[in-house]
Amino acid sequence: MSFSFLNMSPYMAGLSGVITNFNLLPINMFFLNRSDLARLNPGLFSWEGQFTILLWGAAYYAAGCDDTRGPIWLVFAAEKAFYVLSWAKWHMNHDGVGLLTKAVKRAVETKDPRGVASPLFHCGYGIVDAVFIVIFVNVWLDRK
Repeated sequence: MSFSFLNMSPYMAGLSGVITNFNLLPINMFFLNRSDLARLNPGLFSWEGQFTILLWGAAYYAAGCDDTRGPIWLVFAAEKAFYVLSWAKWHMNHDGVGLLTKAVKRAVETKDPRGVASPLFHCGYGIVDAVFIVIFVNVWLDRK
């Protein structure tokens, strides 16, 4: 099975990365709700950690604009691997699905869907980061 959509130019990989990382802003409500995200994993998603995610996104875009296919993309893949491993560890130590289920029930009861964003983010970010490992490694492998 071919996943050709994961084979991107450096520019498209960088653009996809920055867009994905900047999706953190609506999740944390442009930092107004940053403590809700940090509460679930304070070591990784403190205010500083959330800000760093935006900086990594900007770095992906900058590398893509330079049209480089060098080892920087392996560094980006390693950064994503760190987040995937952290996500897996978090899931082993927490009931992410149960947490999300409780948050959805609470949101329905209170008619306030904002409480679902942080648990949903924590349940899924590792999957997205795993896809980006493949994208970033493909950019590096496709160097000419």
